[in-house]
Amino acid sequence: WKETGRTTRSNLKDVNMAVPSFETDIRKEQHQRDQGYKATARETREGLKDVLITETAESTSRKEHFDRDNQWKETGRTTRSNLKDVNMAVPSFETDVRKEQHTRDQGYKATQRDTRDNLRHYDDTAEDVITSVRKDQHMREQGAKATAKQTKDSLKDVNMAAAVFM
Repeated sequence: WKETGRTTRSNLKDVNMAVPSFETDIRKEQHQRDQGYKATARETREGLKDVLITETAESTSRKEHFDRDNQWKETGRTTRSNLKDVNMAVPSFETDVRKEQHTRDQGYKATQRDTRDNLRHYDDTAEDVITSVRKDQHMREQGAKATAKQTKDSLKDVNMAAAVFM
C-alpha cells in the first residue's frame, strides 16, 4: 500500500492544479454572478431604507377585506358562544308541525303498504257481476249476428221481385 502511494505521487508530479480548466471557469462565472445579485440586493435595501410607504388604494382595499373577514369570524364566535345555553330538546311550534307532518306521511305510507298487500291476494280471474253481465250481452250480440248471417245466406236464392208480382 505504501508502494502504491509512492507510485501515485510520482505519477501526479507533473499535474499542475493552478492551470484553469473549463469547469473552474464556469464555477467562477457562476460565483461572480451570485455575488453580483447579492450586491444588487444590498444596494437596493440600502437605498430603500429612507422610503416612506404611504397608503395606496390596494392597501386600503386589502385592509377593508381583512377587517371584514375578522368581523365575520368574530360574529361566528359570538353567535356560537351565545347559543351555548340554547336547549334544542325543548319542543317548539316548528318541531310540533314537523312531527305532525311526519306522522301524517307515515300514515300515508302505511295505507299504501296495506293496499299493496291486500291487492297482492286479489284474484283478477274470478268473475264478478259486471263481468258476467257484459259477457252475457256479448254472447247475445254474437248470437244475433249469427242468426242475421244465416237468414241472409238462406234468402240468397229468393227473388223478391218475382215474389211480389206473382
